[in-house]
Amino acid sequence: MASIRANPNQIALCDMAIYGMTIDPADKEWRTQPRVNTQIFCFIETCEDIGFFDDDLFAEFKSTFQGWDADLFKKSSQPIRTKLKAFLKDNGVYVSNTASVSDQMQELLSYDECPEWPENALTVHKATKGRFRFTIHEDSYL
Repeated sequence: MASIRANPNQIALCDMAIYGMTIDPADKEWRTQPRVNTQIFCFIETCEDIGFFDDDLFAEFKSTFQGWDADLFKKSSQPIRTKLKAFLKDNGVYVSNTASVSDQMQELLSYDECPEWPENALTVHKATKGRFRFTIHEDSYL
């Protein structure tokens, strides 16, 4: 997956003045599209740089987005939400294809552990994406 920073259209959707700051989900001032986009952008970029995947990525997702709900995820722009879902899946975190992406993110936050991939979903993802980071087998790439 190409870095999110490689797409200037997605960067333009962010408020880079707050890059690296943490949104307080209860604070209405932070509940704006550019700020929500920036939080998601920063999460993806940080996790790419560190190389998080599977359980580590899931734990970082839970930590970063603690207190978020579907309405807050909906504040982000559609390309940013789609990038977040693709990033999680491409790096081993199963996200269902039911409901909206915002609802899927809220559902993911409700889990205590990184969800298991259903075999059919794993097969489809491998067939459509090729190699991706995942530790179900001895090596971390399928």
